[in-house]
Amino acid sequence: MLDYHPMTATEHRKRWAAATVKVWDFTNALTNDRNELLGHVDRPGSHPEHVFDFFDGLRIIVSTDQYRHGTHLHVSASLHPGTKLAERFAKRKVDVDGLNRIVQERVQFVGGTDVTFAYVIPEKGVPHFYCPPLPEEIVRGL
Repeated sequence: MLDYHPMTATEHRKRWAAATVKVWDFTNALTNDRNELLGHVDRPGSHPEHVFDFFDGLRIIVSTDQYRHGTHLHVSASLHPGTKLAERFAKRKVDVDGLNRIVQERVQFVGGTDVTFAYVIPEKGVPHFYCPPLPEEIVRGL
């Protein structure tokens, strides 16, 4: 995991294209029953050009991913401990809709695109978003 280095949304706008130009090929990646990657796989979150940290504590990881069913813009989100957003959502226990709205608004502002919420990895609380949306049969299987 990369260190937390927040920037303004305007600074992130300038970085967006670099995060989406490379296509990450996950067509042959091994996955478990929830479609999470298994084993040692190079991931976008290990590369600074894909990581967008904001001053309020939001971190999004942005990439263009190729899967067996197609290519999608993929955004995952997390909150940096001890920050404004992390404290806000810790008090509410679960406010998935609130966090989803923040992520979608931030992606729209920084990247100029709409993303659709797909699923949350329960153990980690990490929401994932895609554009275009993942096929229904895949989301149901997650």
